[in-house]
Amino acid sequence: MPVYLDEQMIGLASDVIGFPHLLLCLGFVALTEDVNGDHDISGIHLTDIAASKRAFPFFVSELNKGGPPAKINAIYGCCNRSIRYPGITNTTTAWRAEMTEYAALLGFKGPARGFDTSIIAPRDGTYVEYQLSRTGGREIRIYYRRNEKMDYGGGGANLGQVMFSDSTVPEALRNNPKVLAKIKDRIELAASKGSATVRPKKFTGKARTLTEVDYSLRLDEQYVHF
Repeated sequence: MPVYLDEQMIGLASDVIGFPHLLLCLGFVALTEDVNGDHDISGIHLTDIAASKRAFPFFVSELNKGGPPAKINAIYGCCNRSIRYPGITNTTTAWRAEMTEYAALLGFKGPARGFDTSIIAPRDGTYVEYQLSRTGGREIRIYYRRNEKMDYGGGGANLGQVMFSDSTVPEALRNNPKVLAKIKDRIELAASKGSATVRPKKFTGKARTLTEVDYSLRLDEQYVHF
């Protein structure tokens, strides 16, 4: 069953996880394997970097609840790097450093993969979806669409959401209303966004589907260790 995660929401053991409106946020997932060799993906919608450092231990705790997964095969993190790492020349190095921190908290050494959404120049962020492939080949397939071309429906599963009151926003983004709207002032449990669909009136024919990442050109892969 697909799971759609808003800011600081955690979703566990799914085969599809979607992240609405990634603006300064990072959509993180871990590909896990149990003792029987079955795979799942679990994720968290991380906001700004300072809040992410505080939120990620909650994800680790949830992932390990009832015993840690037998194996983590890979981790993934997609974001708009030019916004998430403002003022940094080599944003890929910054992304790798952040992913390495999360790998250390998970006790993971291996491949970290991600797509930099800045290459498509989204106006209001990007919807990113990770799909677990059970038919062989690439284990995780990544799809995306500019957020302004998406509609989000109601409903959804009950998923834990952790919000922080003292999020730090990069100075260049402090007057951006779309960014400020993401900064919450409470810690609570909330429901997910529910369904996510492409807005039909914006497209014709095959363009109504999400776009799959061109892995040969746009997917970064780094081996992370600590």
